[in-house]
Amino acid sequence: MTKKLTVVVAAILAGSFFPGSLYKADGMLINNCTVIDVPGRYFLARDIINSTEPACIRITSDSVILDGRGYRIDGVSAKWSTGVIVSGSQKIENVTITNLTVLDWYYGIHIENATKSKVEHVTVSNNGPYGIHVVNSTYINISHSILTDNGAGICIDQNSLFNKISHNAIYDNLDAIYILNSDRNTVFNNSITQNWGGLWIHNSNDNLIYKNEIRDCGDAIWVTFSSSNVIRDNIILDNDGGILIFNHSFYNTITGNVIKNNRYGINLSDYTYSNFIYNNLFNNTVNVFLADSGFNIWNGTLSSRENIAGGMFTGGNFWTHPNGSGFSVTCSDENSDGICDSPYILNQENIDYLPLALPQPAIETVPDNVDDTLEQLVSKYNPDFDWRTETPARNDVLQAVINAVTQYFSTSDDATKQEIVSDVVQLVVLYFSLSD
Repeated sequence: MTKKLTVVVAAILAGSFFPGSLYKADGMLINNCTVIDVPGRYFLARDIINSTEPACIRITSDSVILDGRGYRIDGVSAKWSTGVIVSGSQKIENVTITNLTVLDWYYGIHIENATKSKVEHVTVSNNGPYGIHVVNSTYINISHSILTDNGAGICIDQNSLFNKISHNAIYDNLDAIYILNSDRNTVFNNSITQNWGGLWIHNSNDNLIYKNEIRDCGDAIWVTFSSSNVIRDNIILDNDGGILIFNHSFYNTITGNVIKNNRYGINLSDYTYSNFIYNNLFNNTVNVFLADSGFNIWNGTLSSRENIAGGMFTGGNFWTHPNGSGFSVTCSDENSDGICDSPYILNQENIDYLPLALPQPAIETVPDNVDDTLEQLVSKYNPDFDWRTETPARNDVLQAVINAVTQYFSTSDDATKQEIVSDVVQLVVLYFSLSD
């Protein structure tokens, strides 16, 4: 009897402190729109349909988990309405929103003045200007979610720093992602398809955009009034435009991208200069469009590392067209090092001095007893060793190891570090297999 009474009292108290909520053994059940102002775990008990509330779930407390359990929070698309809002008079931290569908609001999920929080495994659909809107917030992770039929799928806005957008499917929105007036955010491993626009970086610096697939959009990536961003290792395919850098944008790095089957590959316009563009594969009807653009850098230093076309050295970019023509296809490469013998001149201020050539089949002209794969690994880190005509000595391998270790400590990319460690292990085994 005492136990039952305790449960009843707890349920009554829960209803008093959390209107629209019921007690659950490991948290609170939410039946209706409500305010969450006490830490804890909250579960949606059912779909909330056609809500006319200005904000359905308002979270004003730290340390809250809102678990939708697959249910929907559905509005009526009223102007300024919000499905889930995280905001308070002081910075809120440690909030998780998960397993939830949010649709038919002006703002789907709005996070303001928050930190160290995450949105994951949600579906945000058919909302007004923004599906997920992050304002003046830091360390917000948005991942493993679906964003579709919104104005913009995700917007990072107003001095939001160190946020991450990863592993999301973002499709059929007006635009996929905005980064506006915000620095040092990361966007990676997202599928961005069939949006009118892909990713727009505006008045924002030091952001990292990598390993995304952007296809079938109007324009894939816009960069305006922004500097020192890194766009690398993305697949940019079948869009109207590939990468646009304009409106006084400087010192951006574009590298390792496959930019293919777009109407144009990269557009640099309106006093845009000192951008670093190298080791990309350009295969578009028009690869480069320049208008009122100053001096940009189109190649790095010659380095013994596999390039984006599969050659043994990195330098500039690979230039081709969908019909199979292009500078990199037709250029002379007398020593078969995968670098064209002459520069590719875009205009007087924009020259690729080390354009990549069509890789030639690797053939060892002086056979020996050392595995070709291991010899190529020596050449990868020791450009003074030619695996096709030489047999490696211990000194050749030792120099390759030294150069590899130097590269290891000069990069911050974890995948590259792992690759170097694997290569060094093989080189050390080779070193001790050789006689002095």
